[in-house]
Amino acid sequence: MNLSRRTKSKKGANVIKCITSDKGVEDALSSANALLGSIGRSSSIAANLSNNPGRHIRDHGYTYQEAITEEIARIQKIRESQILLISFIRTTIASLMIAVFDDVLQVTGNYFAKWAAF
Repeated sequence: MNLSRRTKSKKGANVIKCITSDKGVEDALSSANALLGSIGRSSSIAANLSNNPGRHIRDHGYTYQEAITEEIARIQKIRESQILLISFIRTTIASLMIAVFDDVLQVTGNYFAKWAAF
């Protein structure tokens, strides 16, 4: 299925794989694909498309929604951890630079103060 190649998360790909593994959904999509280029309407095809994928989504929708919500929460926690780590690294670098420049200025200040006294 084309959707499985476009999804970037493993959970999303697993949800699509689970939906497409249902025999009723597969039959309905096969029927629709066979009649994609045809002209006219068929109520049995429409009913097949409405009932099988719709039933699958009604039966498993909550599970999929929970899995996707869990995946989004996990991604947000990782993102927050990355932001905290980057902030810590930046603060550490700034502190080190302040300490080094303070020491350098104290050493050079004492050196120039000795020369100015002569």
